[in-house]
Amino acid sequence: MPFRDVASYNTMMTAYAGAVDGIDAARHLFDGMLLRNVVSWNIMINGYVKVKRPEQALEVVRWMAEIGVRGTAVAMVGAATACARLGRLGAGKEVHCAFLRRFEERNLLFSTALVDMYGKCRNVDAARKVFDRLSFRNVVCWNAMIIGHCVYGEPGDGIRLFHDMIGQDDQHGLLPDEVTFIGVLCACTRLALLDDGKAYFEQMSTMYNIKPTFAHYWCMANLYASVGLLEEAEGLLTSMPEELKAHALGGLLGLCRFRGEWELGERIVLRLIELEPSNSVHYALLCNVYASAGRWEDVHRVKAIIKERDEKLSPGHRLVNLNEILHQFRERQPENQEIYGILDGLVSRLKLTSRRRSSSSIVIAGHLLALSSPLFLPRPPIPKCPCATPRRAPSQSTLPPPPPSSSSHQVIDELVSNDDDDDRLSTLPDEILIDILQRLPLRTSAQTTILARRWTHLFPSMTHLKIDINEFVPHILTRHNVARSMAMSWYTQALRTLLAPTIDPDRTIRTMHLRFYPTDSYLLSIARMVDDAVQSASASKIEVLDFAILNEVSEVHCTEKQMSRYGRRFMSFFQACPNGFRCLTSLSLWALSCSTSFYGLCNSGRNSVLKIDASPCSQLRTLRMIFCSYIKVELVHVPKLESVDCDTWVGVNPPVYFGCVPLLDKIRFSSTCLKMQQPFVLSSWLSTVPTLTSLHLDFQYEMVWIMPEEPKKLFPIFRNLKDVYLYNISNDSGLDWTLFVLEGAPSLKSFHVKISHHICGGDGFEHNAGSSNVVWEASSDIIKHKNLRLLDIIGFDTEENLIKYIRLAIQRAIALQRIHLHEKEPCEDCDDIYLNTPSLSRTRFPNNEQEKDLLREQLLQGFSSSIEIIIECSLEANRRTDPVGIASWRQCQVVDDRLSAFPDEILIDILQRLQLPTAARTTTLARRWTHLLQSMNHLEIDVADFIPRRSAPSLKRNTMTRVKVAMSRYTQAMRTLLAPRAESPQLIIIRTLHLCFYLTDPYLHSVGRMLEDAVQSAGGRASKIEVLSFSILTEVPELLCTEKHLARYGRRFMSFFQAYPNAFRRLTSLSLWALRFGDSDIPNLLASCLQLQHLTLQDCDNGKRSVLRIDAPNSQLSTLTMAFCSYIKVELINAPKLKCVDCDTWVGANPPVCFGCVPMLDRIRFSSTCHKMQLPFKLSDWLSTVPTLTSLHLDFQDEMVWILPEEPKKLFPIFRKLRNVYLCSISLDCGLDWTLFVLEGAPFLERFHVKISIHIYDENGFKNRADRSNVVWEASSESIKHKNLRLLDINGFETTENLIKYIRLVIQRAVGIQRIHLHDKEPCEDCDDIYLNTPSLSRTRFPNNEAEKDLLRQQLLQGFSSSIEITIDSSATSVMAS
Repeated sequence: MPFRDVASYNTMMTAYAGAVDGIDAARHLFDGMLLRNVVSWNIMINGYVKVKRPEQALEVVRWMAEIGVRGTAVAMVGAATACARLGRLGAGKEVHCAFLRRFEERNLLFSTALVDMYGKCRNVDAARKVFDRLSFRNVVCWNAMIIGHCVYGEPGDGIRLFHDMIGQDDQHGLLPDEVTFIGVLCACTRLALLDDGKAYFEQMSTMYNIKPTFAHYWCMANLYASVGLLEEAEGLLTSMPEELKAHALGGLLGLCRFRGEWELGERIVLRLIELEPSNSVHYALLCNVYASAGRWEDVHRVKAIIKERDEKLSPGHRLVNLNEILHQFRERQPENQEIYGILDGLVSRLKLTSRRRSSSSIVIAGHLLALSSPLFLPRPPIPKCPCATPRRAPSQSTLPPPPPSSSSHQVIDELVSNDDDDDRLSTLPDEILIDILQRLPLRTSAQTTILARRWTHLFPSMTHLKIDINEFVPHILTRHNVARSMAMSWYTQALRTLLAPTIDPDRTIRTMHLRFYPTDSYLLSIARMVDDAVQSASASKIEVLDFAILNEVSEVHCTEKQMSRYGRRFMSFFQACPNGFRCLTSLSLWALSCSTSFYGLCNSGRNSVLKIDASPCSQLRTLRMIFCSYIKVELVHVPKLESVDCDTWVGVNPPVYFGCVPLLDKIRFSSTCLKMQQPFVLSSWLSTVPTLTSLHLDFQYEMVWIMPEEPKKLFPIFRNLKDVYLYNISNDSGLDWTLFVLEGAPSLKSFHVKISHHICGGDGFEHNAGSSNVVWEASSDIIKHKNLRLLDIIGFDTEENLIKYIRLAIQRAIALQRIHLHEKEPCEDCDDIYLNTPSLSRTRFPNNEQEKDLLREQLLQGFSSSIEIIIECSLEANRRTDPVGIASWRQCQVVDDRLSAFPDEILIDILQRLQLPTAARTTTLARRWTHLLQSMNHLEIDVADFIPRRSAPSLKRNTMTRVKVAMSRYTQAMRTLLAPRAESPQLIIIRTLHLCFYLTDPYLHSVGRMLEDAVQSAGGRASKIEVLSFSILTEVPELLCTEKHLARYGRRFMSFFQAYPNAFRRLTSLSLWALRFGDSDIPNLLASCLQLQHLTLQDCDNGKRSVLRIDAPNSQLSTLTMAFCSYIKVELINAPKLKCVDCDTWVGANPPVCFGCVPMLDRIRFSSTCHKMQLPFKLSDWLSTVPTLTSLHLDFQDEMVWILPEEPKKLFPIFRKLRNVYLCSISLDCGLDWTLFVLEGAPFLERFHVKISIHIYDENGFKNRADRSNVVWEASSESIKHKNLRLLDINGFETTENLIKYIRLVIQRAVGIQRIHLHDKEPCEDCDDIYLNTPSLSRTRFPNNEAEKDLLRQQLLQGFSSSIEITIDSSATSVMAS
């Protein structure tokens, strides 16, 4: 064409973009256009989406936005579809926001794409929001929402939505299609609803005339297999059309392998080979089936067939979800080298934290299609039948969490406010009390104020401060950002309290260790406080100032963007605190990317080099780098440097260049060796470090990355060397080569070697260099070492090579005095392999004295017998025999023992105030504490203190092992602590006993028998017990419990209860998790536990749609707490001593609890969202039988308000004693004026607390919740004046007109008000991200400086009394936070 206009270009592009092979030609035309209209952009975006290249589609969208082209709704649909294909939730939200800014009307096509996008990104709640707002929906929209629920969300909701769809058939003519039934059958598979699935499958053809496709057959076969009917699944698939049979049988094969049906699997593969004899993948599948069944001869036979046929397998591939982005990795793709380079860095970071290999060998990039196929991955466990109860997100740990502590993380002023009449330490001088405080963790020392009232003023007098953010994190919260914000808020208040000036003029802070998060809202406050403190007289002579700045995201999961953000925050902190950094003596940083870094996963960008050329005045003495991404570290000039510690590097060897370091005497390097990293010689590397006295090299079970060399080359640098540690040497590398260090260091005094004996293979990955024997030849002249005194070997066993090695060392070290031999450290993975492979023989360690003496004779035969050989078993073995650690306590020797003169009763009193692990550590205070554990009469034994800690995440099979190990140690500790002291002349009676343990056989009955003996026998230590508390956990976390688990644990608990009636008869507090009771179980429990005062039920029920009835006229029950229980109703028929009811999240109709005869009830706390079926209710009807109420706490969880305002005269009878009201998490959509109906109806109210939720995007809402709307309320015709209200506390305040108007309305009505507390809202990362990405949204501000605060006070008090005190606190804390 001589002239090509935009229309002609668009026509050609449309033709090309319709085919996969033509999209590149269309892009070529698009790039050549001088002028483009919106149609051109739409063609390219939707063309890329059509040919399944969504990444390029998003690139076009970004390009269009950068040059300022306003996209149409069609472009937005393509962008949303591309985000759905890639699984990019963040990008999808941006598209959604962009559409809302540009288009006011709702577009059905775009809304359907949004539903699909949010569903595929596993945010089904957001998809449901979009779906519910549509006034008109077509079949495609219904299908997208049903698929979202059935495949990615709660399958039960998808089935209900399907019935809603076909229920409207008469009105709208909506009939399901084949896609609809795919979703429904998937839901039946996930819920294991076989009968329902068969009925839906039959309805397809009989009722809706839909011919089943391969997807429908596969869903049905999967449904049969999910309930164990593999034979029926095979029969169904064999009845399919021939063209679909091969794909379906291949999928069934994966289920056979997962369930161990090897014979059926073999039969299916042979059938596949018959159908497609030329398909090489089937042979690989057959090979895997034989390997999984342990038929190795058949494996080799099939491999020989593959080799004879000269078959080449297709490249494997896998989709991996990283930070909401789906990446597809294929073998033999050009980008693999870059991918492997990134994997090198990531995996090397994980080497230290996970040293064991999983038993299922899955390759990351995939070299076998059989392993990379999703058919061979174990399918996720079948979820519980969904109910309306919202669940908290499960924690990373697979162990059941310990019960939440009754004491919240408060600020120090609240922790220390305690008055105890029994003050036994008041006569001690201040210096001793302060010395005790400074030896304990901050939180523990705050709790010990019950020992002496005078401790309350001693916190600001401490001269040694250690404030750790971990002591302030509320672990019972599941939203990590909220927990961190609350922790940082309390942290800053604690720091303000401890750094405040005191009346003591001589008080000087000597040491201060601070550990905190780099949270924007609080970082500058900390900087100002520290900066002011070091300039003041109290800290002007500070000797040690230590900062440890953590990152908010786990360093292993930090992206480059997050590392850059944390780097900028740190530099802002550095600039805001110049005086503090001038006095800084120690700095620890995690996961930063900035110009200078010192510690923990830090870098200055990709392929960066860290150069340290410090001034002569620099005092840097220790440099430690862990998992840093520098390719090289150059210590050009560091005159005072004494120690360098480098853990896991990614650059070439050696990783550090030593320049001018005249004082360097300690070096520790630890890493694996990658294929690209070559071994190096020490003489060249350390040629500039002649002052070295200690050398520590850790090879992490992999290849040795140093090379042996001649002694004469090592003499110049090793002439001052005194200690050498060669750790984690693989058995494959041998040991003889280590003697080259001995030959080259004539002044060496101690030589430590740690050997690895792992048959599990550790956690090696494909880019490691591997381990091999190190070639070494001894010097021609046998060098005699005259200074070596100690040879220490960890991981010793009675192998011939090891005995030969030790004798060789004895031969060369003629002055050797001691040899320490330690058993290898236990490895659960190795133990499993030994257990499952009887043909493998274990190497033994001498355990009895006879074997040890025989070993000593072997080692010293022909040498001097004056050498002392100490043979010790592993610490873990010692811990099994002495779980509480009493034996180790008795060996503790402390020179500076300042509390030895205290009488026993005071030491016992101190021990009883501490947690058990802390009490064990306090033996450093007094040697005589070691025998006092059995004399304590107040005990708290928590199973969480006995769980074995593992660096690698536990698998499900290891979770049970860890639980059993913990319970084994727990029972031994109980046996020790409950037993009377043999040397004691009189029996020490236990007064209080708090036990937290797992509901695990057979240890459960051991616990029961010990308690029964202790409380029943006259000579038992617990025969006169006053407080006995049980917190009983389940082995499986409550979030993962199925109905089968609930029923099993319920039966197990009732058996425990019936077997030990005397123990339960003395019980005063009981907390239970994840149990299913019978209808009569809880009444029987209350009738038998005559002294039970506190009952807590979490995730418990009596069956589906059950009702809990409590009719206990003789019970002492005073507190009832229920959280996430599935009762549709709770009826408190008769509980005469009940004082407090706490209910968190219910599923039945409102109100959830019916109050009968509860004459002493004065505190009520209810917290929940509101479902669509739950209607708001009136307090006057609900609480008509509770006239004694003094405290009311209602939490609406940012959702709809589920109470109705009403006239004051109806509330007077029930609110006449009400003193405190807490209305929490009120959404601004519901307004605030309605809350005044409580103020009008409670004439004696003294404190009124309101917490507001200001979220612009609520991601955590659930799909069946009721819509939020403004609560309609009309003020009383008579203006009621409240005369008793003293405090108004508002959390989440912002300077909006409505909030200011609301506060003035309260001041107008509460004529006696004295104080108003205004607190800033809690930080929300989701809202911050939306504000950042949406410049058109304006933030409401909180007054931060004094001028703004004074202006706000004037606005609020204009026309009112100025005597009202208004406190404006920028931190998000209040009394309600507790």
